[in-house]
Amino acid sequence: MSDQSGSFEVTCFSEVLNRSRDMLEDGQAIVVTAEAKIENDALRLTALDVEPLDRAAAGVQRGIRLEIDRAEAIGHIRVLLAREGSGRGKVSLVPRLGNGQDIALALPGGFNVSPRMMQAMKVLPGVLHVEEV
Repeated sequence: MSDQSGSFEVTCFSEVLNRSRDMLEDGQAIVVTAEAKIENDALRLTALDVEPLDRAAAGVQRGIRLEIDRAEAIGHIRVLLAREGSGRGKVSLVPRLGNGQDIALALPGGFNVSPRMMQAMKVLPGVLHVEEV
């Protein structure tokens, strides 16, 4: 496995491997729950569970704050939120009023706020800034 700090070895026994084989592909973002041991001055990691990053993130209550500068952004945001489905995350819209004041509008209900959805929000027309809160 590898991350931004480099590559490392994780032992994955057959039970865990059989459950997670389809997730273990190059470029796939995953979360590995592992047992860590120091043996002969070296770190040894043994996988206990593997799940996709989006599924793991869905279990965490997170929210986003979206700064927008055009009303057309609201329609695009609505479509994306509907596609991602409901969840426990909160979404706030912060329209640019042009007078130096900010007002945050909390959308009712909860949303599936995943890292993938946050990236998609960043490229929507009229969305200036996406911030995790």
